[in-house]
Amino acid sequence: MKTVILSSFLLCLSSSSRRISRETGSHIRTAYHWCWYFRNAAISYEISRQLEGIVEADEIYQTAGNKGRCKTGKKELNHLPRKRGKKQPPGRGHYEKDSPAIIAYVSRNDNTVLTVVKDFTIETVQKSTNIAVKSGSTIYTDSAKSYKALMVTYMIV
Repeated sequence: MKTVILSSFLLCLSSSSRRISRETGSHIRTAYHWCWYFRNAAISYEISRQLEGIVEADEIYQTAGNKGRCKTGKKELNHLPRKRGKKQPPGRGHYEKDSPAIIAYVSRNDNTVLTVVKDFTIETVQKSTNIAVKSGSTIYTDSAKSYKALMVTYMIV
């Protein structure tokens, strides 16, 4: 029992399963299985919780790859950098186009849910909102077209 409590404490300190194995004197596979169990228990608790009341939603596009960046720190590049302005191909908010969308749902009750979506279409925004926010809640968003379908289930302001 003491080893389980010690391993959960070390996991909360962001220790690896190898270190937990070394500190508790247990086998590496046992420590790995404990870590796996504790992480899945925490995730299952977080997945079942949804935001309610007044929720604000916004998205950000994170660059996913190294396109246009120099790997060695020198100024010479072996390929062309990203095209700027209206010359770049459409596809903002896609994994395939080097910039996936991250949607942040922030509740006025100090809770936050971050979701990474494959693309920023109406269907994927609807699915991620259904997971993160309870129906009947009030959502404040910007004027992106992907949020327009949420008016059926949620009160969009």
